Amino acid sequence: MIPVHTLVQLASQYHNSDYNRLKFGSNGSPTHYKPLSLYLPDHFRQLQLRQFRSQHVQVWWLCRRQCPPSIVVPTFGPAGPDGDDLQSEILLAMAEPIQISLPVKTSVSHPLHISSIIPPDLISFISSQLQLSPAPTVFSIPLPFCLDRLLSSHPHLYPHTFSKHISQSCQSDAFVNEDKASYGAGLNFMLGNLFLSSCPGKKVRLDGPSNGRSAVCRDIDSDLKRIKEFGIGCIICCLDDEELTFLGIPWSTYENSARDMGLDISRMPTPEGLAPLDPASLDAVLMDTIKNYTLRSIPVLVHCRGGVGRAGVIACCWLIKLGLCGWLQGQVDKVDVDDNIHNGQANILLEAEIEERVQEALRYVHRVIGVVRTRRSAKAVETY
Repeated sequence: MIPVHTLVQLASQYHNSDYNRLKFGSNGSPTHYKPLSLYLPDHFRQLQLRQFRSQHVQVWWLCRRQCPPSIVVPTFGPAGPDGDDLQSEILLAMAEPIQISLPVKTSVSHPLHISSIIPPDLISFISSQLQLSPAPTVFSIPLPFCLDRLLSSHPHLYPHTFSKHISQSCQSDAFVNEDKASYGAGLNFMLGNLFLSSCPGKKVRLDGPSNGRSAVCRDIDSDLKRIKEFGIGCIICCLDDEELTFLGIPWSTYENSARDMGLDISRMPTPEGLAPLDPASLDAVLMDTIKNYTLRSIPVLVHCRGGVGRAGVIACCWLIKLGLCGWLQGQVDKVDVDDNIHNGQANILLEAEIEERVQEALRYVHRVIGVVRTRRSAKAVETY
């Protein structure tokens, strides 16, 4: 069993995390981080109960519309009277005191920020290096071409922002082609990418700015239209009905808009601060997603409220399941202790071996989380 004080260090909210050192300085946050289960145990249990009640929700919502209707995005601008009336209004406005306020963020003023997990100019190359692998990962990939290594070798080539129009980097092409010939050709297909975003259509702080953060009033249809323009065919939604309603987009509205836009939905209701309910259910959803979308070159988008915490966890699991960051060299869960149970010295060596394999597993998870933080935000995978 890995101690809690070790695992919490993987969370971006941990007081000495890279995120908090960027935010507060080299010493990190002045407030030490405590897991929600220890800091607010009663609230944590209420969230667990809420999650348990959502476990029987329908997981897959498949659309059947082939050609989604075009959506006219409203434009904002002057639409008032002309001539003398307009001049009078301008003079009156100039006479009034200016009230400084933060502008409301909308789908027009701030288009949905969508981040890709695999840099688009690496999709083809990484796909060509994949080989089918026995469990637990779907693929194996040569170590030099694991995604975490490619990103750490040339981080300046792959910032976490993503634009619909991406220019190919000559430097990255040269780097990738250096050793390509030394490895055999992989499978003849193209992976579908994974994208992260905040909740489409969300509405928060409509009563006014809070702690310097402006109101957000997004339009679900406009946001889903933007998602569709990225070629995305499926959305993994990590929010339950209660949180969707709180964000101003009841599930019925969300589902209808997605269906009209031609987007499938997979639901994984997870209250903020919690992990998916159980590994088996998560694995089943991931395998269905990979089989029906990723392996068919269809991109998938996962979101929670802000697109960094719960969505970041799902992105990490997707990377691990595919094997894009490699796998462990040893088998942590297959150490045989029975033969050495009566031999004290052997037990000491065995404990050391187990500890090393546990540390290897932690290093591996840290690398995977590092990929998501590089591609999305240093704040990704927030809590434990």
